[in-house]
Amino acid sequence: MSRLLNIKFDLTGVEEVLAALDSGNEKALAAAEAGMQEVTADLLRVSTALAPQLTGDLMATGTREVERHGTAVEGTVSFSTPYALRRHEENYKPGPITANKPMIDGMKPGRKYLEQPVKKYSRKYVEHIAEKVKEALR
Repeated sequence: MSRLLNIKFDLTGVEEVLAALDSGNEKALAAAEAGMQEVTADLLRVSTALAPQLTGDLMATGTREVERHGTAVEGTVSFSTPYALRRHEENYKPGPITANKPMIDGMKPGRKYLEQPVKKYSRKYVEHIAEKVKEALR
């Protein structure tokens, strides 16, 4: 059974950034897209390191994509093995390879390998993108 993962970002303090993006300011949109490229690369790196490992197949399927739709910039990180969702959502005892992988910033490898870093770093990611846009507007 799959679940929808709903992540909310608190964007307080980035009103200038949001206004520039909403107005279609090309410099702001390009900067937001560059920032999204950077944060999706970081999320892919961390989530791949946290992914459960037996053969490495799951880790090898991690991808990221950044798209611009009008004045919106969207970033996606995903894993595409047939069992990626199951390994993310189901309770299971990690095998020895996964159990011996190092924790990353307090996050344990295995279950919720993508959700953990999204929740932990969401504010940092939003702030990074906002800073890129602010720099472009100066």
